[in-house]
Amino acid sequence: MKTKIHKLRTRIDGLAGLVKSLKPIEVVTGSNDVVGPGYRVQAHGKASDELIDCYKSLLLAKAWLGKILAELGEETPYKNDGNRKTAEDIEPTADVSLPIALKVQLNPLKPIGVSTRDMNHIEQIDWLREEIQKILILVDNVLHPGDIGDFEMDDQYDYFMLSEQHLTEARFHLGFELQRIKEQSK
Repeated sequence: MKTKIHKLRTRIDGLAGLVKSLKPIEVVTGSNDVVGPGYRVQAHGKASDELIDCYKSLLLAKAWLGKILAELGEETPYKNDGNRKTAEDIEPTADVSLPIALKVQLNPLKPIGVSTRDMNHIEQIDWLREEIQKILILVDNVLHPGDIGDFEMDDQYDYFMLSEQHLTEARFHLGFELQRIKEQSK
């Protein structure tokens, strides 16, 4: 189970990195078929509230899976707990995906030959929603492998449920991003 949880955490981290790298769009009148005829979009540097909330939800989903690892007896990767005084004392995050620069070129979450770089903002959001749904199915398969007795403690089950909740919320936030774009296009 630990190996599956680490893989889930890494995959969630990859999606969080992609969400963090998105440049939200503002729909303005003009001509561009990104959102439909008669509209064009402008990317701007500040992330929308919806994308920020999605990113936070993905991080929380990953964190709750980390709590399960602790419950399963895995040592914390954060050896400096309670002893940090400088930035150098802060350990790197555990279960990280490829750096964002490599993700754009070698996106491990996309089928070979398909790149999110070739997608417009709406397509990226839609794709991310589908990827989160796939992870929810994987989490559910780990959570319900056929016998709930596989859990040694009730806390493990609760932590899985919290992770599922935050993944679902991340999907909601991406849906809210699509709605924001739709409302701006009117």
